[in-house]
Amino acid sequence: MDHLRLLIVSPLAGYLAPHLAAAFEGCYLNLVTAPDQLDLAVRGRPRYDAVLLDLTWNDPVHEWSFDGLDALERFREVDRVTTVVVAAQGHSFEEDHLRESSDPERFPEVKATIYKSAGLPAVTTAVEAVVTGRPPPTAPALKPKPPLHRYFSKGRGLTASRLAAAVASGRAANYDALASVASVAPDTANKLVSYLAPIILAREEAPASEPVTQAAVYRWCGEHARYLLSWERRNNPAGHSVISRWMP
Repeated sequence: MDHLRLLIVSPLAGYLAPHLAAAFEGCYLNLVTAPDQLDLAVRGRPRYDAVLLDLTWNDPVHEWSFDGLDALERFREVDRVTTVVVAAQGHSFEEDHLRESSDPERFPEVKATIYKSAGLPAVTTAVEAVVTGRPPPTAPALKPKPPLHRYFSKGRGLTASRLAAAVASGRAANYDALASVASVAPDTANKLVSYLAPIILAREEAPASEPVTQAAVYRWCGEHARYLLSWERRNNPAGHSVISRWMP
């Protein structure tokens, strides 16, 4: 495939590049191995034919401050949306990320999702499929569950996401701190459980036969921390104040 333009956005881009170069002889490859390289790779440049994108960044510097959803949003901001293949690790903490990245209403440009455990041949197959218009590999199956981003997009959900991210940041040990970190009124912070319990119950992540306690809400926020912080920094202009503990 001469003149094929591919972008790899992954800490492992250097490992993947030789394999893709051999599979697509004559292609142009650009590698992004750190978030601060992304703008230089896309802003003002010709569009790529496809992007291979890590969904979550499993490295000690960026795993709490950057992920594939950040990259997808950045492509839109600089008007460089293109066909995307998402590579996931397959861990349970990625499920919320996967539900958002694979939602065609959120990111129709994501045409294929693969698990890294499938190996390098799966990467080649997925990229070849999306650039030739053939059906891509079947996306990883997830348990049926309402995606979090559907709850957080408007109304009370906007406040719920800010409260949840504040708890997930580890900086909201009490309601006064929660109000400060989430930039909400103290009365709103005191209603943390009423904001988040309906979401937790709808997703069947707490027994419906028992009241959802504050402790259960805090535990739930911890379990979903990576996604909650990702959503907040991408959707709340003041989100970085919430996640400052996790910034490198």
